[in-house]
Amino acid sequence: MIASDRNRDKIEITTDSVNEPADFDTAISITGYGLFNVLLLLAVLPIAWAAVFDTTSGGFILALSEYDFELTFFRKGIFVAVPYIGITTTAFIWDYITPYISMKILFIFALLGDSILNIVSSGVRSFYIYLLIKFISGIFVGGPLAMVMTYLMEFHSARYKPRFTTWTGFLFAIANIIPAALAFAILPLDWHIDILGQDYDAWRIYLLICSIPPVVGLVTATMLPESPKYLMATGRSDAALKLLRRMYCMNTRQPADTFPIKALFVRQKTQLVRPVLKESLERMRISLYNTKILLASHLPAFCFVSFLQFGSMLGFHIMRLWVPHLFIIISNFDEENWTPKEKQPTFCELLDRHVALPGRQYLNRSNFDDVFFKWTIHPVIYLNSTIIASSAVIFSFLAGFIMTTKLRKQIIMKVAKNSLWNNCFAGIIHKLTDTAPLLQSRPS
Repeated sequence: MIASDRNRDKIEITTDSVNEPADFDTAISITGYGLFNVLLLLAVLPIAWAAVFDTTSGGFILALSEYDFELTFFRKGIFVAVPYIGITTTAFIWDYITPYISMKILFIFALLGDSILNIVSSGVRSFYIYLLIKFISGIFVGGPLAMVMTYLMEFHSARYKPRFTTWTGFLFAIANIIPAALAFAILPLDWHIDILGQDYDAWRIYLLICSIPPVVGLVTATMLPESPKYLMATGRSDAALKLLRRMYCMNTRQPADTFPIKALFVRQKTQLVRPVLKESLERMRISLYNTKILLASHLPAFCFVSFLQFGSMLGFHIMRLWVPHLFIIISNFDEENWTPKEKQPTFCELLDRHVALPGRQYLNRSNFDDVFFKWTIHPVIYLNSTIIASSAVIFSFLAGFIMTTKLRKQIIMKVAKNSLWNNCFAGIIHKLTDTAPLLQSRPS
């Protein structure tokens, strides 16, 4: 398939005048797809994975860090949410500066800060300092998360983008499996290692290991090429042409001097000029106008897609961040002392701290609500989380191949909508009845 695409590229170029300057779309289509694109994807994987590790690792250490950070349920919610707060509240900043600074420079700057903060976070002892560090880390990692796919697309022609996007999304999604697998391998262990005079137990070592992707991403970011589209937009036609020749050589195994494009059509070097207030206001006006057109012309579809996106992300992140901790609490249920014996406990009753095995010794204390437990960790819980993450990744990969026609896209969207409504109604009914017996499904 790829070979036939390359042949068509060659046929198309012979019909055009090679002496005329070529635009970006024409030049990038001739480079084809091959070794260069594969190596580029492997190089940006740790950059994309950094955000997933930053936002996921907190969910797996909730139980183990409860005693050290004195985590209430409210604090636990803030604990896992603060990286997302940093990402969402500063996303517009990255969108504002990307036209003026190359993505490679932003990758390096963001990952350097994120790497340092992740390593520091593994050793902090204060809950509030940890929150501050993870918030700033979310700010740093939000930029690469938003820009990495755009960066990759600028190295691909329209012919290869759909196929490449499917595989790229699959490889990016694998990052959701690795933190769960690491938790299964590390968190149940009784580790105590002295690092720079501080005692690192299993969950701190887990955080330290989860800081590896941004460090590796920082190294690979320094070796990334500038986007050819960015080089052409900033007037560096010679550098862009040299990069395109290298891509052509690596992908087609042909000498670089056989690249048929001899000149590139580029505009004047204007985008590196420092933005002024007038330009900023103009960009804001255009954004507001486009938003107005979107809402005026496609409001029902926009609301429908937003509902699906919000619901799917809500369900996915609950499964990813909260299910491991909830299963840990359920697995620590004091079944022997549960009364009445003839009634199975509901889900809410299973989560009551008064019926947890670690809380048995504190029941007679007047300050029971101020006591923080050291939970018993069952490895099967993290194994189940790994399986859940794997199923989500596999289905998302298959959905990318299924959605090749408009009809199939509509089928998947309707299935997602029905599943979302069913989950909503099931939660409401369970809340109203509060009688669903769940003890038999708890981990052994």
